[in-house]
Amino acid sequence: ILNSLPIVQLPKNVILQPLGLLNGEVLYGAVPPPPLLNSCNSNSERKCEDKQDGGRAYVKKPPNAFMLFLKEQRPKVVAELNMNHSVAVNSIVGEKWKSLSEEQKAKYYDQARVEKQLHEQQHPEWSNTDNY
Repeated sequence: ILNSLPIVQLPKNVILQPLGLLNGEVLYGAVPPPPLLNSCNSNSERKCEDKQDGGRAYVKKPPNAFMLFLKEQRPKVVAELNMNHSVAVNSIVGEKWKSLSEEQKAKYYDQARVEKQLHEQQHPEWSNTDNY
């Protein structure tokens, strides 16, 4: 049955992912590409508009464990202190990070590892030196 199916040209922005097996044949499904991890936002408009050398778009590096903690804790600290002064808030979050036990930090290290693996899958040719 599968050999009798027509060959279809996929658009460039669609990728194939294996869905499973049917009678020993791998079945593939067409899915849109995953969203870019750490895609450009208004804070990095200049970087988004500019292309890197070689015409490649700017790709942020994956977040480390502390950055994931900061992203989670910063809004809480801002709400508690009722101030949005970046340096003060970030230093308080930094002190909170230092006071965490290794077991508490492990959650963020695991999450950072997953983010890094996802980033490597989405951007296989990317390296840290690409942005510098």
